[in-house]
Amino acid sequence: MGFYINPSNMTKPQWLDINAVCIHDDDEPPVEIHKDEIKLCLIDNGAFLALGIAYSKMEYEVFKSNDHRRKLWYRATTEDVEKVLGHKLPPGDRDGTW
Repeated sequence: MGFYINPSNMTKPQWLDINAVCIHDDDEPPVEIHKDEIKLCLIDNGAFLALGIAYSKMEYEVFKSNDHRRKLWYRATTEDVEKVLGHKLPPGDRDGTW
């Protein structure tokens, strides 16, 4: 898998509170997002939380696979995500329909 958000000055949930909106969990259907937004997946790994970036349909499919971990889905602007990453994301196939 590709990219994860690891803010240096706050926790992942704090970063999400400031920069993102929760759009669904694993028990709900996906939500369309705007072209300038990107889907993020907060994954509960037990000992730690991971915040994955679904920058393409393939990455989205990997993150949404049923692996029995609790997952919450968020949307954030691509600009805010790239700012915390410190670099641009690959173009992917972000059209908001998946």
